[in-house]
Amino acid sequence: MSRLLTVGRGVVYSLCSGVTLVHLLVHYVVGRELSLMTPVYIFLSGVAAIFTVVFGILALSFAKERTCLSHDYISAFWHYLFIQCNNVIGKRVRQQFESDTQKCGQVQEELLRYILRHNADTEYGRKFDFPRFRTTEDFRRMHPLTRYESYKNYIDRAAMGVQNVLTTNKIVRILLTSGTTGSGSMFPASTKYFRHYIILAMTAISEIYRLMPQTKNLQKMLWIKFDSKPRVSEGGLPMGPASGLRPGSVWGLVLNKIMDCVETSPSSILKVTNEPQCMYLHCLFGLKDRTVGIINGMFAQSVYSLFATIETKWPQLVIDIENGYIDPKLEILPQVREEINKQLQPDPERAKELKTEFQKGFRGISRRVWPYLNYIGGINTGSMKPYAKKINEHYAPGVPIISSGYSSSEGAMAVNISPLETSTCYVLHPKTNFYEFIPVLHCDETQPDTLLADELEVGAEYEIVLTNEHGLYRYRFGDVIKVAHYHNNCPAIEFMYRRGQLLDVHSEKTSEVAVYGALQDTLSQWSAGISLVDYTCAESVMLNLSASGMGTVKNRIPYYVLFLELENQDQGRLELSEYELSMFDQNLRRRAFAYNSFRLKGSIAPARVYLVKSGTFDALQKYLVDNTTATFNQYKVARVLKRKTAIDFMMNNVL
Repeated sequence: MSRLLTVGRGVVYSLCSGVTLVHLLVHYVVGRELSLMTPVYIFLSGVAAIFTVVFGILALSFAKERTCLSHDYISAFWHYLFIQCNNVIGKRVRQQFESDTQKCGQVQEELLRYILRHNADTEYGRKFDFPRFRTTEDFRRMHPLTRYESYKNYIDRAAMGVQNVLTTNKIVRILLTSGTTGSGSMFPASTKYFRHYIILAMTAISEIYRLMPQTKNLQKMLWIKFDSKPRVSEGGLPMGPASGLRPGSVWGLVLNKIMDCVETSPSSILKVTNEPQCMYLHCLFGLKDRTVGIINGMFAQSVYSLFATIETKWPQLVIDIENGYIDPKLEILPQVREEINKQLQPDPERAKELKTEFQKGFRGISRRVWPYLNYIGGINTGSMKPYAKKINEHYAPGVPIISSGYSSSEGAMAVNISPLETSTCYVLHPKTNFYEFIPVLHCDETQPDTLLADELEVGAEYEIVLTNEHGLYRYRFGDVIKVAHYHNNCPAIEFMYRRGQLLDVHSEKTSEVAVYGALQDTLSQWSAGISLVDYTCAESVMLNLSASGMGTVKNRIPYYVLFLELENQDQGRLELSEYELSMFDQNLRRRAFAYNSFRLKGSIAPARVYLVKSGTFDALQKYLVDNTTATFNQYKVARVLKRKTAIDFMMNNVL
């Protein structure tokens, strides 16, 4: 029925539009009444006829798609245009990507030459005399490997508005990293920087459209996003995370208009800067739309928070949908509340449907409230694995979780061209960065030898080194990857961990991969029904042990601390014996050879497991967002806490 209405509206709208077009052109352009047989009128009538036919064809096309019930003809048209543009552009960049990966070595060499030539006349380029680097080997031999400290003074000057410091590209924004896993960093960005992100996104979308053609229907997307507090550098440049980029001027207005037609949440929601309230509103507008096709969050953690909010707040959400206005107790500015309420209409039928499904429980709730849900988008690798696992096991079994790309504030790097595979891996994009790789065994060296993209061993682990036109040269940003296979002549990689997220009390360097594996082993050995909410670790040297009544750190053998939040643990206090808690240490010894070696020698004491109060990790998120440069869009739980204040926060919440 809705499709017939859409067609009807489309035909009527296109006919009226044709007549209106002729009238406007005659009245305002020609400025006088014309005979029906004059050449000008005939021409204008022809234009109107073409206009009518085109819109009629579009209306029939809409009828073939599964369409969001809240679409009118105009919003459906914008949504249709958005998908078709993505489809056309995606196919072109996907074809180019295939060509580039087939000649990866050549493309990489050409890219490096372009970067050095392009930035030769910058302050940095003149200092290092870029013209002397005539070959790739010259560059790798004569330019040192760098870290953030190598660029800090340059970036500070760029933030003050000085151009041509690290790159000749005009700097339009200063990107801020989250700072939740360590100290925050700044990186200058140009419009070309963001173009690389768009290329990666279009490449991924093309493959999703090919494998899942139903995603081209006119179903809206529940996109979980939050606005960041506006910040400006000393030089007047906007500052914030890469995820918070918004095009300026006319393009920004056009994009906002289009996205209002594509997303379930109106753009006015972003005026609500309090994350819990904003998440509630995303849930509200998402639940109103039965035809949601995609749920998208930057991280799997965001999607997990969405489902958790629905599970705890569903009675009020149902009331709001039934009545058609927001809960009066929700803390929102009056003018923003009024603006958002205008987007709501009472829907008792949908409210009744939702209430029935929620009362059945929340296992498999996603497809019960959104029967046409195609996939969930969000990073599901590294520290996001626990959240993705929880979503798949409880809220959305059978719904693919797709991590489309691998990128960071330092640059866009790789794209997932096998989105439906169980194990997520990404193919490096040869044209976005020049890549070098340090074998993981040599990562502790200051200036180790590097390998190129076509010299890697499948199954081996490497630290990535980036050079790009945005002002980073042989930059070590700390990500460690494993080569899964080669796509054409380009490596497909799996993200493993960040070097800053290693546990290292005696040079043993235990990765989060080993810790998470040992934790999964331990949970499977504990009593049935024990379910993990979240976890993080710390090193004993960072603990304020005297504050917890456990003495001082001095002269103690170092050890790991594992903080665990388990479901429903406050109700009756989960009873876990010392033996059960010690299982984590035993399992970690089996998974981490170096750790076990130091444990055998007595250089590292057994790991300690502390259970924390329910809600601790939610409170930690709020604490870190309030006290670092992080936004809720960026936030991810640090698997190894390096901030003393964050560790003290966790110790204060130990049961």
